[in-house]
Amino acid sequence: MHPRDLGPYALHMQRLLVLTCVLAAIFITIISGPQLVPVGLSRAELVQWVVYSPNLILPLCAGACALAAIHKAVTTRKHTHTWTDTGWFVLMRLYLACYLALIVACTILPAINLGSPVPPVYFHAIASDTNPILALYPLAAISCIAVLRGRYTAAYLSAIAPLQIIVMMSANPDNKLLETSVGPLFFLLTAMANAGMLEWTLMIVRGLDQTRANARDAEHALAGERAQGRARARSNGLIHDYVLSALILACKRGIDDIEVRAAAHSALCALIPAPPSNGFMDATQMRGAFEALVRPGNTRWKLACHLPAKGWQIPAQVGAEVVAATHEALNNVRLHAGSDTSDPSQPARCRVVVSAGADSMRVTITDTGQGFDLERLAEGRHGVRGSIVKRMESVGGNATLASKPGGGTLVTLEWRDPQSRRFRPRQAIRSAFAWRTRAGTRDKDPSRTAWDSQVRAAAESRGARLLVLVGVVFHSYMVAIEFSHGAYSHRGPVILSLAIMAVAGTLLVAPWPDRVPPKLVTWGSAAVIGVSNLLVLIPIRGASAWPGWSGWSAGASMFLAVLLLLRQRTAEAVVGCVGFVVAVAAWVALSGRPPGLVFTFTIGHIITFMFWFALVSWSGTVTSAIERALKAEEQARLERELQVSINSAMAVKLADVSVRARRTLEALRDEEVTPEIAMEARLLEAELRDEIRAPFFTGTAAVEAARRARGRGVEVLLLDDRGGEGVRGTGEGDDDALCSLIVSRATAALDEAVAGRVVVRVCPAGRRWAATILTDAGLAVVESKAASTSVC
Repeated sequence: MHPRDLGPYALHMQRLLVLTCVLAAIFITIISGPQLVPVGLSRAELVQWVVYSPNLILPLCAGACALAAIHKAVTTRKHTHTWTDTGWFVLMRLYLACYLALIVACTILPAINLGSPVPPVYFHAIASDTNPILALYPLAAISCIAVLRGRYTAAYLSAIAPLQIIVMMSANPDNKLLETSVGPLFFLLTAMANAGMLEWTLMIVRGLDQTRANARDAEHALAGERAQGRARARSNGLIHDYVLSALILACKRGIDDIEVRAAAHSALCALIPAPPSNGFMDATQMRGAFEALVRPGNTRWKLACHLPAKGWQIPAQVGAEVVAATHEALNNVRLHAGSDTSDPSQPARCRVVVSAGADSMRVTITDTGQGFDLERLAEGRHGVRGSIVKRMESVGGNATLASKPGGGTLVTLEWRDPQSRRFRPRQAIRSAFAWRTRAGTRDKDPSRTAWDSQVRAAAESRGARLLVLVGVVFHSYMVAIEFSHGAYSHRGPVILSLAIMAVAGTLLVAPWPDRVPPKLVTWGSAAVIGVSNLLVLIPIRGASAWPGWSGWSAGASMFLAVLLLLRQRTAEAVVGCVGFVVAVAAWVALSGRPPGLVFTFTIGHIITFMFWFALVSWSGTVTSAIERALKAEEQARLERELQVSINSAMAVKLADVSVRARRTLEALRDEEVTPEIAMEARLLEAELRDEIRAPFFTGTAAVEAARRARGRGVEVLLLDDRGGEGVRGTGEGDDDALCSLIVSRATAALDEAVAGRVVVRVCPAGRRWAATILTDAGLAVVESKAASTSVC
């Protein structure tokens, strides 16, 4: 699959696989390369190196591209496809083609005796039991997984095995088919095991990508709903704080015309969307905003602004909400504080104090007015709850009110940067004495827990069980071949070793509760690794330093160690690997072989173990890190889209309000307030307030009916108790019919009223009554299920 079609998890994992190919190519070249390095400058020797060089050069170039892609992803925090990903994808596929061409050349050219510049003996040399064509098999397996799908990997590796057998038979004519096929089949089994487990790993990350895509779609849908809700809340707050306040001032007696004109001007300015900022407000901007609120013309209002002179700034959204909350608090002082308690002949005094720290801000608004009872605060009072408290909560701050009848009011607005990293002694003391989890336990995030569970499940997959079965069969075949050659002095320990390793492998791939084998199985498997190698290596005959295929237990034991790693039993796997090295050292010491054999015999297996250790251990960490980065990136993108949606929805709402309110506001600003203008302001204020308190009726005939009723002197109150939902119905016939019934009954009741009071309340969903209509004539209810009304 091309990198551009991969998700972020699969893309990053395949980049890591390419880097693994680089390490494998370097190691194989170090082990197998010395016999290929030309000692002279003859044409044949140079051509020999050129033939082999793609096995090192192409993986190195691909690794450079993968490393560049990883570096860019880390620095830019964008886990998307780049042109360097296409580079390593093309280079790895080219390497697979070159490796297959090399094997085909080793098969065909010596047999047909072409006049090739490369002597046939060279092809025979690279096709020997250990150098280097077989050693490249695991590299080809990892390369296949990085750039091919599973079935193509199996086909590629399976096609290479018979070609290798043919090549090796032509290079060693004295060997029989059964003996010759051991090497290619062993490397095929190893390559298939590595490829299978890597393919399972990629399947997990592809599943994570699909899950992330589904979650992203759900977040988009949720973001749209959130945008509508937040836009409604912000527009309602703006309308309440500016437009309704100006209209109320026009209807309220005893308010100076200067105050009315200034409030109308502020409302007209508020209906014009503000231009976008750079995301921050500095001390100068904040001071100017507060000075505009506490106008110098009002001698009984004072402002004390203590803001840092330089370097201080606050997020623009936070600053805007603090200023808006302060504006509403001052509106409450103007409208509700009344006279000064110490001098009833004068209006209440007000003092605003603004202070700020490096990562915080505090505003206090204190008045000397009549105060009020906080416990009897009306539930429908939008100013305190919606325009002050909720505004501060929306930006992570808080607002507190302190008031009592006859004692004035104190409003405190506070905000602190949640990302501040300043050292606070109190927090340090609390954390020092906080309860800590028991040693050895780790609190993992959900993504890491899910990843580890999926990795453990890999050991219980059909592929893993099939590999164990094939491994037992193949190693039995290998033991039979070695028995026929008389490789062991005693057969019993070898058979016992094969049996206990088969049992250990079977138990490790068996299903267990929570996918975690018991400790008896895991620690027993770790012990089997060391014991089985002693049972196999010590009976080996011959004075040859290298045991050849007689030391088959080394490869089989590493397969058990990998299964332990997949089961997340790292300690047991490490102990088993150490036991393997100790067994080899004991065998070398007891048999009098060269001490260097401990290193040369174990190094390949140790590197394989380290590869899987790193893959299993680091892949979970990398997956969690990628998820956190993607989550942050997605959250930022959603916030941007959300802000655009909010701005668009607010622009539509404000444009609608502007069309209806602009003429009245301009009259309040530019003309003398006459009784006709005051009446128009009162009706418009009631209509806009209905849209805030009862969005159910917005745009329906009930709004015009309420306006007509108010014109006749009827007190109208529309309420919506459904939690602020602004839509009517769900698109189903019954819901739409019920909504139409509520609107029609409310309209009829409002048109019939000639005096008194009419209260229309829409009830929450799930109640027996969908709506109640209270008039001087009595109480009418609209039932939720039956399309009828009853009158009490």
